Amino acid sequence: TDPKIKIPEKKFYKWIEEDLKWLGIKWKRKYYASKRLNIYKRYAEELIKMGKAYVCTCGDEWKKYRDKRKPCPCRDLPVKEQMKRWKKMKTYKYKEGEAVLRIKTDLDATNPAVIDWPAFRIVDHPKHPFVKNEHLWPLYNFASSIDDHLLGVTHILRGQEHSTNEVKQRFLFQHFGWKYPVTIIVGRFSMGNMIMSKSKIKEGIKNHQFSGWDDINLGTIRSLRRRGFLPEAITKLIIEIGPKSSDMTISVDNLAAYNRKLIDKITKRFFFVINPIKITVDKIPFKKIEIPCHPTNNIGKRKFKLTNTFYISKDDYDKYKDSKIRLKELFKEIQDNVLKNKHSDDAKKEDKKNDFDDMVEEENIEDVDIDSYLQDYDQQT
Repeated sequence: TDPKIKIPEKKFYKWIEEDLKWLGIKWKRKYYASKRLNIYKRYAEELIKMGKAYVCTCGDEWKKYRDKRKPCPCRDLPVKEQMKRWKKMKTYKYKEGEAVLRIKTDLDATNPAVIDWPAFRIVDHPKHPFVKNEHLWPLYNFASSIDDHLLGVTHILRGQEHSTNEVKQRFLFQHFGWKYPVTIIVGRFSMGNMIMSKSKIKEGIKNHQFSGWDDINLGTIRSLRRRGFLPEAITKLIIEIGPKSSDMTISVDNLAAYNRKLIDKITKRFFFVINPIKITVDKIPFKKIEIPCHPTNNIGKRKFKLTNTFYISKDDYDKYKDSKIRLKELFKEIQDNVLKNKHSDDAKKEDKKNDFDDMVEEENIEDVDIDSYLQDYDQQT
């Protein structure tokens, strides 16, 4: 990670491991590129001695030579002079922008980005959580190439936008006489209506657009976990789609469909009534009921104390108020004209009776006359 522009944070190292563990991914060893800087320097020095790399101090003028497909004045300096320059880079005698180590490639390459690409540069004010007082830093293509060889990588899964990197890295492998790994180009896998860009997420968190890296509007693993997606749903979706060479975007609904199949057997059912309308049902045969938390699997029950008062959605009330209806898990059939809304006189009187029953039960009152209580209520209304 760039120690100046995209500064790494300690928490991200921990979060990556947490996310991988949650997804069920295990690893044998872990490596920090920032702790391998001396290894990269050693191989860079070998390249200089082999005449395959050089320290360039041309600055912006170097691009003019590149565009003309001509070597810059630094390219063919003797190895002894190159080593002196390299020592100055290591001891911070050069400042940022004054010198860069370049890998010799093909000056006639069609793509100018491939020509003598940079391997090391000076950073004046680096900010890294694990490395202090280090000003000489390798660039991505150099560090990853050395790591791929030393760590025995046989296959590289590479994004389409990094296809040019293979051309660059092959020069390095050729200089050392190494065999280049098998490369498989894979497209970006993103989810519609979700922010995936780390720089945009970081900026959004800073501006309080997002609550954090687990904000439900983001496409991070932490966000999906917070939303209730199972790791098996994510891996199953990715595996079934398979690697594609082109970028692809899927809907969150696709992931939700996989997730729904997995959680269906283990998820308790709860109900929600939108725009509730209060109704009363006469002649209820029981006052308590247990409803299973799942239609087929035994994962518990919910207990309810019943009165003749219930709530149904306004849409159902308007649609079925003159029909026979069924309350799921409770009554198989309710006869006509029993849907009395909360504004009817009968419903109000029934509410008063229920209030009376609750008062008697809570205060343990004996020898009470419900008829007299309701008669007083009628006179008041």
